[in-house]
Amino acid sequence: NNGQVDIIAAPVLLFEHLELARGLERGGGIYRFPLGQLTSTLLVRRERFLAGFAERLRARAPGFVTTALQRIRTTEASLPAHYWLGLDARELAHYAELLAAARDQLTREGFYDPRMMAILQRLRCRQSPGNAECAPAQRG
Repeated sequence: NNGQVDIIAAPVLLFEHLELARGLERGGGIYRFPLGQLTSTLLVRRERFLAGFAERLRARAPGFVTTALQRIRTTEASLPAHYWLGLDARELAHYAELLAAARDQLTREGFYDPRMMAILQRLRCRQSPGNAECAPAQRG
């Protein structure tokens, strides 16, 4: 927010906390593009928790996602329209290809589970069938 950063990849939820409006006032903007994928793992020492804790936590996890998505949508809606920038079709396709290549590499290197990545690809292709990764030869 002091003019020393040209670009930041951050969830919209950090907009207020990082005082990003101060930097954006000088001609910056926000691209509405899903750049990152957040995942989490919770390791539990079963002996330190009551029986059934992990099962109850798994049952509640979808509610955490719903709450997070609601907060994201509320934050996005609260930001003035002049902050939002659009990407043209060529730019969208380019970034989608870059992200697909990164996912493929991370999967080959063992960072991502191939089964989960296949499920996520089917979900992305259901939402955006025109993406390059959704061509019939690419489907897994």
